[in-house]
Amino acid sequence: MSDPRYNNPYSPPVYQVNLGGYSQSPDGGSKIKVILPGIFLILVGILGLIVSIMSAFMAVGDPPIPDPEVPDWINQVIESGHGPESLVIHILFIFVNLFIIFGGIMMIRTRLWIVCLIASILAALNFGNCCCVLGIPASVWSIIILSLADVRQMFARR
Repeated sequence: MSDPRYNNPYSPPVYQVNLGGYSQSPDGGSKIKVILPGIFLILVGILGLIVSIMSAFMAVGDPPIPDPEVPDWINQVIESGHGPESLVIHILFIFVNLFIIFGGIMMIRTRLWIVCLIASILAALNFGNCCCVLGIPASVWSIIILSLADVRQMFARR
């Protein structure tokens, strides 16, 4: 049975906010479910992109002089952040972060559900420069929202 609020001509209209203005459609409330995790994914992607670009520039420079006061394993970690192998890894994470940003934008626009899901998974796997600390909560939230039936229907309609 349909909701009587939509059939009664004397009832006040049901307005729900979305990015395009106001909507009387009953699925307008689902849009906000997608917007917030999409914004979180974009922010995680931008933060990761900034860190990856800075790390790529640092990988090209000269390695720092080892500090004798710190343990050897820390000096080895610092040295491993320089060189061509490190540069390739940081460039790979630049593209990963760009894809996460793209997935967040597509999530806000409710387009390309599979791209949004892949971007959400990559946000959790974005372990370059510890960006997974914020990426894991963004990933879990996005995957939960993307798995909801009303959200999947919203993507299917688009």
